[in-house]
Amino acid sequence: MAAYVVNRINRMSQTADKIIKTGNLEERLEIDSSWDDLSSLSFVFNHMLDTIEDSVNNIKSVTDSIAHDLRTPLSRLRNTLEKIDDPQLREETTQEADNLLNMFNSLLRISGIETTKQKEGFTQCELNAIALDVIELYQPLAEERDIHLSSELAPIVMQADPNLLFQAIANILDNAIKYSKDGGRVEMELSETTTHITIAVRDNGIGVSEEDIVNLDRRFYRADRSRTSKGNGLGLSLVSAIIKLHNGQLWFVHDPLMQGHGLGVVCSLRK
Repeated sequence: MAAYVVNRINRMSQTADKIIKTGNLEERLEIDSSWDDLSSLSFVFNHMLDTIEDSVNNIKSVTDSIAHDLRTPLSRLRNTLEKIDDPQLREETTQEADNLLNMFNSLLRISGIETTKQKEGFTQCELNAIALDVIELYQPLAEERDIHLSSELAPIVMQADPNLLFQAIANILDNAIKYSKDGGRVEMELSETTTHITIAVRDNGIGVSEEDIVNLDRRFYRADRSRTSKGNGLGLSLVSAIIKLHNGQLWFVHDPLMQGHGLGVVCSLRK
C-alpha cells in the first residue's frame, strides 16, 4: 500500500513539474481509479487545469481579436500620415504606426502558429544552410559595431518549415547583436545527438537577471535593462511558438560565455 501511494504521488509530482517547465496546460494527471483520495485529488487538479487553460485561451483570443480588428484601421491611418507635409513629423508618425502594425502582425502570426499547428510548410531542409543565411544577413550589422560573430554549424538535415526556422533564428541573433556592446562577442552553434538537434546562440552583452530569464518568452515581456531599446517584447514569443511547432523546447542561460553578463538562447528540437 505504501509503495502504491508513493508511486502515485511521484507520478502526480512529475506531471505537475512537466507542466511548470513546459507551460503546456494540455497535460493532465492520470486517473486510474476512483475509490481513493489521491484519485479525487487528481480529479480536482485536472479540473483546475481545465479552468486555467480556458482562462488563458480566452485571454489569448481577446488579444488576437483586438490585433485583428485594429490592424486595418491602423493601415488606413498610416496611409493618411504619409500625406503630412512636414518631412520630420511624417517620418516620426509613420514610424510609430509601423511599430504598432508590426506588433499586431506578430501577435497574429504567433496566434496562427499556436492555434492551427499546421505543418504544410514542412519539408526536408538543411538546417545549417538556414543558419548560415541568417548569419550572412546579420554579418554586416555585426561588423559595423565591431562585434565578433562566429559560428560552428554541423551539417544537419531535418523535416521542418525553413521559413519559420529562419525567422526564429533571425529573431534570436537579432536580439544577441542588439543587446551586445560594441566590440562584443556572439556565437552560434548547431549540433545534434542521436535524439535531439540543438541551436544555441550565446553573447556577452548586457544580459538579463536570473529572475527575468523565466519570463523572456512571455508576450510583451521586456526585462528592465532592455526597456530603453526598441522592440515590442514579442520576438522571443514568436521563437517559442515556432520551436514548439517543431516539437522542441526553448530555454535561456545566464552568462553563457562566463564573463559575468550575457545571455544564451538554446533551442532543442526532437528528431
